[in-house]
Amino acid sequence: MSEVAKITISLAPELLQATDEVARQERRPRSHVIREALALYLKERERQEMIKGYQEMAALNKELAEESMSAVNEVWAKYD
Repeated sequence: MSEVAKITISLAPELLQATDEVARQERRPRSHVIREALALYLKERERQEMIKGYQEMAALNKELAEESMSAVNEVWAKYD
């Protein structure tokens, strides 16, 4: 593993107990469980930000398409 930094965190007793239970079941150190959980959280947060960006772009694309259709309809109306 690359260089690591030691930190101190505070957890609610229930969260600590659940973390220790997972560590015991998986036979891994508590720090590994917490590190993995944090990595998953950060990955999910990034995914949610990307989804939000795609949704915003979809709304913008829809608006631009509607404006374009309006312009196209105006041009076609001149030839009817």
